[in-house]
Amino acid sequence: LRFNRIQPAAIRGYQPDETSSIQSQEVPTNFLIRDANMEYMSATLPAGWVNPFPIKIAKETAAANVYDGKNSMKTTGDFAGVNNVYFSLDNPTLYQGLSLTLYARVKTTTAATAHIELTDSVGSTASSNHTGGGAFELLSVTRTIDAAATYVRVEVSVHGGGGTPVVYWDSFSLSLPGGNVVRGFQEFADDLYAIVGRFTCKWENSTGNNNYWTAVDYVAQDTRSILVVGNALIVTYAAGANYRRSTDGAAWANVALTARYAVRGRARTTSGGGHAIWANTDDQDIQTTTDASLATGWTLYDSAVGDADRAVTGMYMFNDLPFVGKDDGLWGYDRASDRFQELLPEYNYLPSTDNFARGLAWKGWLYLSTAQQGLVRLTNIPDGLRYEELGGAIAAPETADFGGRIRAITSDANFIYVFQD
Repeated sequence: LRFNRIQPAAIRGYQPDETSSIQSQEVPTNFLIRDANMEYMSATLPAGWVNPFPIKIAKETAAANVYDGKNSMKTTGDFAGVNNVYFSLDNPTLYQGLSLTLYARVKTTTAATAHIELTDSVGSTASSNHTGGGAFELLSVTRTIDAAATYVRVEVSVHGGGGTPVVYWDSFSLSLPGGNVVRGFQEFADDLYAIVGRFTCKWENSTGNNNYWTAVDYVAQDTRSILVVGNALIVTYAAGANYRRSTDGAAWANVALTARYAVRGRARTTSGGGHAIWANTDDQDIQTTTDASLATGWTLYDSAVGDADRAVTGMYMFNDLPFVGKDDGLWGYDRASDRFQELLPEYNYLPSTDNFARGLAWKGWLYLSTAQQGLVRLTNIPDGLRYEELGGAIAAPETADFGGRIRAITSDANFIYVFQD
């Protein structure tokens, strides 16, 4: 088994000079802003944006005036006063009371002619103006969205001032409460959903090449897992938050179980049986139910999965058996004993919050991250489990806080991909 390194510079949007400045913060992303990099803009307007005044806008393709990708938006202030162009976030009531930070890369040679704003139906907050130094500058603005807001807008503010200042706009992004870490994807009713930080999001694929994500639900706890049960989409959260359940991806309701991770697999019978949902409600307790509504039938199955002071880092289903990752070991369900058994006790001496925090079942193996740069895989054999260490295939000679940490594992039909800092 061999992994080939893909250079980060080959990944669209990667900016090496920004790595150290954002590694300990929420990583800004453009996933909720349509055409945030101006790649699908027409000759006069980015896809999905509104130019109500109108401002003179053109698509710019000269490399010197583009921060990332192929295009930027060029505005010319051939008017007096200040006018704005904006994009409205979908489902604005989800953002009520939340603190958002907007970023954009802006270039101009004229001082005090350009800034960005976060605006809701009650008020607006603006960034500082571009200095006019002639280079792309990172502008940012933070606003707590009003509790009564009926719209939320990402805006560019163009100052005319009676002259004709030219401004280039590119690479818009938002930083959200709870961060922008993607924790899972799930297909449901012919649509794709993702859990990102504290948001559940839907991929808007009805607009041709102008696809983007929209937020469809928010809970003030970090998401943990997303899965389909019966005719419903289920999202679980960190301690203290109920399940959330939707039958259409738009309207969401609580399910009164404060589970953290959940997986769907075969029910807890030695002879097989139907399917069940397995979930942890704290760092030792595993509950299970066969009720597709998740409203009834929950029973405490095992209350001694590892130590109470060791956190659960993930749950996985492999060959219809649930596995529980903890920061000091891996536990798997054994049908013969009808209990969870500790599989890798050596991690008792190597505890880490990154142990077993990311995983993937692929082509007969369960792949799991260990520590910051470790990777292992397991498979069933007639007399137990086969276990292999793969860390040497991906280890990167980086310092721990600035590179090499496994952030995600995914696959296609032919390859498995490990994403690292």
